[in-house]
Amino acid sequence: MEAAVLLEKIDEQQNIYQLTFNRPYQLHAIDSEILKELQNHLQTLAEKEVQALIISSNTEKAFCAGINVKHIQAFSNEAAADFFSELATTLEILAETHFPTIACISGYAFGAGADIALACDLRIAAPSASFRFPGPQFGLVLGTERLVNEIGAAKARELVLTNKRIFVEEAKEIGLVHDILSEELLASSLKIARDLNNVPKHTYQMLKEVCSQQSGEKSAASLARDSVLIGDFQQRFTKYLDQMKQKK
Repeated sequence: MEAAVLLEKIDEQQNIYQLTFNRPYQLHAIDSEILKELQNHLQTLAEKEVQALIISSNTEKAFCAGINVKHIQAFSNEAAADFFSELATTLEILAETHFPTIACISGYAFGAGADIALACDLRIAAPSASFRFPGPQFGLVLGTERLVNEIGAAKARELVLTNKRIFVEEAKEIGLVHDILSEELLASSLKIARDLNNVPKHTYQMLKEVCSQQSGEKSAASLARDSVLIGDFQQRFTKYLDQMKQKK
């Protein structure tokens, strides 16, 4: 079977790479396989000379539809806590890369998919893009601090408490995406990546530190893990899924 996440160097001269989610039949929903491959690719890139990284998917229907529901339902509470802790750590690694990152978003960017986009420095979206942050509905805290940093506490609170789906125009208005492009999304993202060559690496690192403002007492991984282990996570998760089915 082909890899769940593909890594390709798409500009040899400027050392620009592309990560592509490659499980269209599950809308690139994250399971242990996708998470492990994403971790491995980020480790590989950490050891290379990289000018920029573009993250995309191979279907217009979804950038990443969140976590793989069936995969998570098979876990014990402890295993679910381990999984989300690993996911939170991976998001931190992505957010702290020594090179600029660009999320190239089409279709659904829900839950962990939206969190992956938020961990990138720039977010370029197609008109089909939409976002949702359902984690708190089943007791999970994942990526919320980063969401607050990007769009502000008031709007972040609304999105995580209501599970509201927002579409691309509103996403741009609140700073969740930086630009909307109706055509040639990847080509436009590649042009942006090439333009980033004008920013010295040490300047980029300083800007990244200034903009991150990650100052909580607990690490993101600890916060995600603790939120799962309080009470019965699987009971909450099943209740949430039942409620979502009733709304359809």
